[in-house]
This record gives sequence, structure tokens and C-alpha cells, in this order.
Amino acid sequence: MVFFMNAIDKIKPSRGRPIGTSNPAYALTKTQVRQLLGVCCGSLGLRNRAIIALGIHSGARIGTIARLTCNQIANKDGICKTSYVVQKQNEKSKRTNRYFISRQGQQLVQDYLDSIELVNGLPLFPSIKTGKFIQPSSIVRLVASLLTRAGIEDNSSHALRKTYASTLYVEHGLGILELSSLLNHSSIENTRRYVQGLQPNIEHAMKSLSY
Repeated sequence: MVFFMNAIDKIKPSRGRPIGTSNPAYALTKTQVRQLLGVCCGSLGLRNRAIIALGIHSGARIGTIARLTCNQIANKDGICKTSYVVQKQNEKSKRTNRYFISRQGQQLVQDYLDSIELVNGLPLFPSIKTGKFIQPSSIVRLVASLLTRAGIEDNSSHALRKTYASTLYVEHGLGILELSSLLNHSSIENTRRYVQGLQPNIEHAMKSLSY
């Protein structure tokens, strides 16, 4: 299995939220990403991997992931889309946004899509108890449990989104404005806090520059 992270082990973790206001979150390293995906096993393993993938490979919030429908992510042939649109009523920022899924992320999501029955309009991740949309709080607890099982302490579900942003900023050279758009932040200052203390890998960016 190929994962999204390349040299993210070099990233020095920075807190995404002030301690005391909510659970702190920091970007996962390459090793931690492997550990997290590695504990996604059992009957719900593919589902859990898909949830993790949509966090670290498309940057979606937990609340957004919880409200996704089958047809938002899969096309009519059951293939994972390269991007998906979320309407403003399902976004914290109250703005419609298009999220893009990395190629490796699409592979992880596709494994899950192949294992379920896809019905337009129905939840992509239905609640086991009700069959309706899973509650965001349930995903928050799920990811926290998976992080603990993976041996990743003092972190939270927001680490998925923070990992996505940090990787694109440090390893792929995306600017603050581009990141803010991808993350659908209501303020660019929110994006600045995500990458506070991080430095873009300019050497890596220059090596890939060609015409």
C-alpha cells in the first residue's frame, strides 16, 4: 500500500488549536500515518480507512465527512471521484466548497466503495445502529480510539486535517491562500495557525521545477 506522506517525518509538530479551548492537534508523521491505517482492521477496517483517507487526503472536516452521501464520492460506475462538492449547509464555514482527493486517497476510499452497496442520496458512512448519517461526535471518538490504539498520544481527530495541510505546505509548496481555499477556511488567519512554525521545503520544490 502506498501512502500520501513522503518526507513528513521532517515536520516538527505544531499545535493547531489553543490548549484549553479544545483538544490540541498536530500533524502526523509518515510513521504515524502507517500506524493509524494499520490499526484499521476487522469488519469495519475498510470503512475506518476511508474515513481516515478523506481526512488526510482531502482535508475535509469530521463534520463534513459524516454528512457525505454515496453519490458525492462515487460516480455512476462506483468509482471514487477525484473531487467532490459539499454544499454550504454541510460546511462549518457556511460556504460551498470542492474538495480534491489525492490519488492514494482515492485508492483507500475505493476499497471501501467496493465493499458496500452504493445508493444515491444515502449516507456514505451510515450509523451502525440507525442506518442514518453517523454523528460527527461518533467519528471524533472513533478516530481518537484509533489514534490511541496506534500508540499516538496527546492528539485528536483534527490531526487528520492538520496532516493534510502541513504536508501540502511543507512538502508540496502550496501557499497560504491556496491552502485556505482547499480547507474552506472562513479566515486566512485560521490557515496561518495550521502551519505556524513550519517552513516550506524550498529545496524539494526547486528540484521539481522544470519547463
